[in-house]
Amino acid sequence: MWQQIKETIGLSVIQAIGASAVVWLWSLVMTNLSQVFQNTPDTATTFVLFLLIFMITAVLAGGAVLGYPLYLVLHERKWGTAITLVVMSLVWLGLIAATIVLIATR
Repeated sequence: MWQQIKETIGLSVIQAIGASAVVWLWSLVMTNLSQVFQNTPDTATTFVLFLLIFMITAVLAGGAVLGYPLYLVLHERKWGTAITLVVMSLVWLGLIAATIVLIATR
């Protein structure tokens, strides 16, 4: 029992860190994108590129948090573990976000 709880906590931390890394990389790309396209006028290509990068980021971050819980539900029928894992991942993401806000507002 305790081993499963430790595994669930560990997985939720890993999932939250993975999702945070994806979001951090996306924000890094979006911040530096203007340097890559300095002489490009604002056209539909810019908006399409933004939306594509946003969609890729959403899929990667969603996969980081929901991938294994979805596997647990579909293949092993472990609804409780899957829901617990998602909730704990969201809690860790909230703690990571709160930490970033506290660091940024210093």
